[in-house]
Amino acid sequence: MKRAKNYLVVVLGISLLGVGLLVKGSNLAAPATGTWVPAGTMAAARSGAATVLLTDGRVLVTGGSDAAGATLSAAEFFNSDGSFTAAPPMNFARSGHTATLLQDGRVLVAGGTDATGNAAQTAELFDPSSNSWTAAGPLMAARSGQTATLLQNGQLLLAGGAANGAALASLELFDPMSNAFSLAPATLSTARQSHAAALLSDGRVLVMGGWDGTMTSPPSPQSPAPSPLSSSDIYDPAAGTVTAGPAMNSARMNFTATVQLDGKVAVIGGSNGQADLASIEVFDPAAGSFVLGGSLATARSGHLAFLLPHNANILVVGGSSAGVALSSVELYTPWTAATSVTGPMASARASAAGSPLSGTVAATSTSPSTGYGLDGMLMVAGGLDTNHSPLATSEVYGFATIKTDAADYPPDTTVNITGSGWQPNESVTLTLVEVPDLDSDSPITLTTPTTADVNGNISNSSFKTDAADLNIRITLTAVGSVSQAQTTFTDASGTDTVTLSLSGASGTLTNSVNAGSCSWNGTTQTNTSNGCSFSVTNGNAVTFTSTTTANWGAAPSGWTGGGCSSISTCAYTTGGNKNGSVTVTFLATTTTTITNKTALATATVAGQPYAVNYSVTSTGGTPTGSVKVSDGTASCSATVAAGTCNLTSTTVGAKTITATYQPSGNFAISSDTASHTVNQAATTTTVALTTGTNPSVYGQALTFTATVSALAPGSGTPGGTVSFTDGVTPISGCTNLTLVSGQITCGTSSLSPSGSPHSITAAYNSSTNFAGSTSNTHSQTVNPANTTTVVHSVAVAPGSDQVTFTATVSAVAPGSGTPAGTVQFAIDGVNFGSPVTLSSGSATSGS
Repeated sequence: MKRAKNYLVVVLGISLLGVGLLVKGSNLAAPATGTWVPAGTMAAARSGAATVLLTDGRVLVTGGSDAAGATLSAAEFFNSDGSFTAAPPMNFARSGHTATLLQDGRVLVAGGTDATGNAAQTAELFDPSSNSWTAAGPLMAARSGQTATLLQNGQLLLAGGAANGAALASLELFDPMSNAFSLAPATLSTARQSHAAALLSDGRVLVMGGWDGTMTSPPSPQSPAPSPLSSSDIYDPAAGTVTAGPAMNSARMNFTATVQLDGKVAVIGGSNGQADLASIEVFDPAAGSFVLGGSLATARSGHLAFLLPHNANILVVGGSSAGVALSSVELYTPWTAATSVTGPMASARASAAGSPLSGTVAATSTSPSTGYGLDGMLMVAGGLDTNHSPLATSEVYGFATIKTDAADYPPDTTVNITGSGWQPNESVTLTLVEVPDLDSDSPITLTTPTTADVNGNISNSSFKTDAADLNIRITLTAVGSVSQAQTTFTDASGTDTVTLSLSGASGTLTNSVNAGSCSWNGTTQTNTSNGCSFSVTNGNAVTFTSTTTANWGAAPSGWTGGGCSSISTCAYTTGGNKNGSVTVTFLATTTTTITNKTALATATVAGQPYAVNYSVTSTGGTPTGSVKVSDGTASCSATVAAGTCNLTSTTVGAKTITATYQPSGNFAISSDTASHTVNQAATTTTVALTTGTNPSVYGQALTFTATVSALAPGSGTPGGTVSFTDGVTPISGCTNLTLVSGQITCGTSSLSPSGSPHSITAAYNSSTNFAGSTSNTHSQTVNPANTTTVVHSVAVAPGSDQVTFTATVSAVAPGSGTPAGTVQFAIDGVNFGSPVTLSSGSATSGS
């Protein structure tokens, strides 16, 4: 991978950041990043509808249930200006159905609950070109709440769902060529409804979770509850088989499964049958397992989740928590496994529908500057509010974008990077990561400044693909002070080959490194230590007949295969430039040497800088260019003349340091390696009382804060967990707490006077890169809480002389809890009876 000449091009555009920027002739304001603005109102309030983004940029909204509970056949278009207009109604009313954009641009609507409340067996197709619906199917089985997955071969897979009160295990396929359904040759391992499905990058379909209709047994004290599934199935379209997949960490239903940019699947929220979930887990197809991936701020089910285009964050929208519809919205960032709360919707929405937007809002003839693109915008419509009433309103969310001007590039091609929705004048860092990292220079952070203009747009053209990186995928991450976004592209391999072989030919050879003899007449080649180059017409064979081994150095830039260390057969890939000429340059041999290997044998600790010294020499002249030094995680680049790179590794273990010469001119790449070890950094842990007083009283809320820091020469912010103890006894609820930015708090109100003073310590349990440590001891004195006692009397019966006295004893704030012990009653200063034991803070005596 290499950088182009450092220059920055800033493209000015219409701002998408100004809240309330109303486009003339429309009702859609461009939202600021991370916020929502109101859009049009549908003709009918609806929940349980389905949306599809059409190829012309409109969003088709179909079906659902209205405020009266009636199932709808009505459909509407959400237009690029934010307005709704009527679409032709469907042939059948339906809610809880699926709507899928097929590869030919048509929309298949299938199943759902019909107007009678039963699962529907009907299906129909909408053709945007004719603006009409036609019948399809019918389905092989009536079903509602199924998943619909568009396969790579263009067919559609329907999985599970429910009919007649029972979950389904059957699978069926829709063929867009015949507009007919057929049963798949396999079924799911168990019936599933309220489940999720995701298309994996290899074409298989992951079907997971949901509910098979089983209730908790024995029932919970309140009422029986659904018992959801943690299992998964994997459907292989090529083989027509279903195999058992891995189990999720949590059983869940009414959740979302979203395919990330890297091909993994993010499983978010849902319900375990007893409570809504905040947990996130991620399925890795390569590992074949689910791993925990973070947590939402708010547990939720029945929500929406969108992989944001040209952004790659997953937007988690609305849903319900404990039966209450939510307006809150969160962003899940897969590459950091972190969630963050973003702007809430104006309305709480459960069972809503939505879609990212695309296309443009056209400028008007009277105001030609008002047009703008819809990249970085997403709409949500309908759903149920906190009163469980369907909504007719819609709103639009704004987000930052990053994209390239092509999805695939031939070698040595400038990648033009653009984006929108950033903060005006915001500094945005662009980092590229190669998979696989063929030349050990990944990750690369572009040093050319990238600053958003006053409209929040960014542009950078300082990166070029490299012929040494053929057939790789490059992930581009943009990070600003407020937003971050990600996209990918590939460095293409070509299809045309120039071959060198051992049969006769003629050509012209010229010296391209320095003065000296360099000739070739078809039989001999001399002065091979100087780089020699020749040009050939693409597709023609150029050959050598000499049997003398030539010193061609390392593989020339752009060559695939084993290089040309001697006269042999080599292939050059042109990146698809089929009609042009290709120049093949043989490079002068270089030697790169790490010169301080003895010093590098001494270990450092995580976060401690260490120097790598190197030299680069060549018999073909004085090399120019740079050297990339990497230990696998940390890296740096320096000019050849500098001779030193300083690395700071944040991961521990045995390291193989590689110094690779990155040539400028006709010099060959070369490298050297050395061994180094990075150990855990020592830490220090402190604990302090941050809420409450010392002395405190029984029942008083106390908060202790532990701070863990790396000890020099180590650096960085330790992660991992901390456990708090009272002497040698763990404090309840305060063990294995996860550090956040090097700190964590422990809250307790259970410290008693009997153990006073308490010796509070915090033990850092160590992590991969940081060694454990134990804090200082905080001595906390706890005194008995003050109390108040109230006595009242009650006559046992009218006219009776017998009176019952009740004493109620309560703790005085900041103390808390229920006092125990005894109460001595007295009448006119004379003790009455024996002391009475308190029960739940009360004691009773009669006379």
